[in-house]
Amino acid sequence: MGRVLGTFDRCSAQSQRLRMPLNRSLMFLALYITISTLICGVSSQGTIERQTFSIAENLAVGQPIGRVVTRPGYRYELPSVTPYFSVDSVSGDIKVKLAIDRETISSESIEFVVKAQSLSQEDVFYLVEVTTLIIDLNDNSPQFRSDVLNFTILENEIPSQPFTLTANDPDKGANGSSSLLYSIVSGNDQNLWQLSTVSRGNVKDGSLKLLRGVDRESVPTLRLVVEARDGGSPPRTGNVTVNINIQDVNDNDPSFGQDRYSISIAEDQPYADGSNTLVKMNATDKDLSLNAALVYSLLTENSLFSIDSDTGEISLVKPLLDGGFDSEPSLCHSQYCKSSQCLVVCVLQVQVQDQLGTGSNIRRDQCEVRFEILDVNDHTPKISIDKLPLTVSEDTKVSGFVTTVTVKDKDRGDNQKIALTISRGNELGHFSISRCFVLGDTVCILQTAKLLDKELTPRYNLTLRAVDAGIPALSSSLAVIINVIDANDHNPIFREPSYTATVSELSPINSFVAALTATDEDEGKAPTSPRFIFYHLLTLGPVVMSSV
Repeated sequence: MGRVLGTFDRCSAQSQRLRMPLNRSLMFLALYITISTLICGVSSQGTIERQTFSIAENLAVGQPIGRVVTRPGYRYELPSVTPYFSVDSVSGDIKVKLAIDRETISSESIEFVVKAQSLSQEDVFYLVEVTTLIIDLNDNSPQFRSDVLNFTILENEIPSQPFTLTANDPDKGANGSSSLLYSIVSGNDQNLWQLSTVSRGNVKDGSLKLLRGVDRESVPTLRLVVEARDGGSPPRTGNVTVNINIQDVNDNDPSFGQDRYSISIAEDQPYADGSNTLVKMNATDKDLSLNAALVYSLLTENSLFSIDSDTGEISLVKPLLDGGFDSEPSLCHSQYCKSSQCLVVCVLQVQVQDQLGTGSNIRRDQCEVRFEILDVNDHTPKISIDKLPLTVSEDTKVSGFVTTVTVKDKDRGDNQKIALTISRGNELGHFSISRCFVLGDTVCILQTAKLLDKELTPRYNLTLRAVDAGIPALSSSLAVIINVIDANDHNPIFREPSYTATVSELSPINSFVAALTATDEDEGKAPTSPRFIFYHLLTLGPVVMSSV
C-alpha cells in the first residue's frame, strides 16, 4: 500500500509520489506507482479531486495500487461498478479486483470515480476522479500468422520482389511490433538468402531476398527458420518455418546413360506386328513432370525395327529368319564371329527428346543400339554333284579323283560347318572323302581309296551324308551311283592249252583245218573293245588264221 510523503495544498497543482512493492508471479519487483493529486475547489459539498496512478499490467488480484485522498469522518465507495478495482470503505485503499491485460483493453488508462461520503452529514461528500495508467509489460512473444509459410520460386531464377514476413506482437512500444527485428536462425548454410528488417508505418516486416538462383536438381526444397525478436528487456522471440519450393524448369537434357548398347537376339525371335519387345530404352531426365516427359524415335530408317515413341520399346516388325535382315544391307551390314557363333549386326541410331521442346529449345540425346543376331540352326545342308550318275575307270589309281561334292548350308558359324561322310555302299572301302574346302559353300573331293575291278564290282551305289555342327545337328543324304568303266586288264585265254588237227595233203588252199577259241573277261565285242580278240600265228607255215 502506498503512503503519502507530504501534505497536499488543495488549491495548487502538485504531484506527489507513493512507493510500494508489488509481488507478481512469485517474484518481488520494485514497481513504482505514481500518484498525481490535483485538488481544486475547497467546499463542503461536491468537491472534486483528481488522482492518477500508474501500475504494471497483470498485477495480481488484491494488490493495492494506491489510496485516495482521505479525510476523517468519511467512508469510501464506488458509485459505479468497475470490473477491475475495488476501494476499501475505511482506508480508501484501491486494490486490484481483476488482473488487467494491457493488450485486451482499448486505452492506456482506466478511469473511475471514488465517492467519499461524510459519516455525520449525509449531504456532505466529495468525489475523487481516479485515472489508472496501465504500464505495458513484455509478456507477449512475436507471433507469425502461421507456424509454417510456403513460397515457390522458379529454378535458377531470382524473384523480382522479396518475400515479406510479418510477425505481430500485441505489446506496446519497445515491447511490441514496432521494435521487431528479423533474422534467419537456420537453413541458410549456403548463404542463399538475405533477411532484412524494414519499416511499414509502426510495423516492422522481414524482407527475405534470394541472392542467387537455385538448381532444383541439386536442392529440390529449402527450409529456413526465421526469428522475430522484440525490443523488450529481456526480449521475447517467435519463430516461423519457411518452406521454399523450387519450381522445375526444363534445363536438363535427357540422357540414355551411355553411347552404345549391344543386345543379342536369336534370328528366330518371334514377332507379332511390332508388339514383341526386344529392348526397352530407359532414358532419364532430371527435370520433373511435363519437363521430364520424353519422346523416342529411330533416326535410322528401316523395315525391321520400330520404336514406341512413349515407352522406348524397340520391337521387330518382320521375321529375321531366312535372312530377313538381308533386305536391309545399310542397316545390317556387318558380320563377325566370336567363339563358335557368327553374328550379323544391325545398327540403329535412337534419339530421345523432351516432349515439350520446340525449335532450338529441344533437349535431346542419341545413342547407338547394336542388335547382334545369333544364328539359329534352322537350315538343312544340301548336297549337290554336277552330273549323275558318275563313271570311273577301273584302272584309276588309289586316291584318284572321282568328283567334287558341294554342300550348301545357309546358316552361319558352327551351324554352317559340315562333316561329309559315305554312310552306305562303301563297305569294301573303295572310296573316300578327302579334302574339304570352305568357299562360301563346303566343297569336298570324292576319290578312290582302293583299286577297282570292273569285273568284280561294275557299279557302286553310295550314300553321302552331310551333318552340320549345330545343336541339335541337321543332316541330309544323297544317293550317288558310280559306274566302273572297263579297262583292258585281262589276257585272252584259249579254252584248251593245245590243239591237234589232221589235214589232207590234197586239201585246197583256204580249206578249214581247225577252230581255236579264246575268251577275255574284259567287256566289249566291237573291234575296239577290250573283249574283241584277234588271232594270229606266231610261227609262219602253210597254215594261216583268221579272226571271226
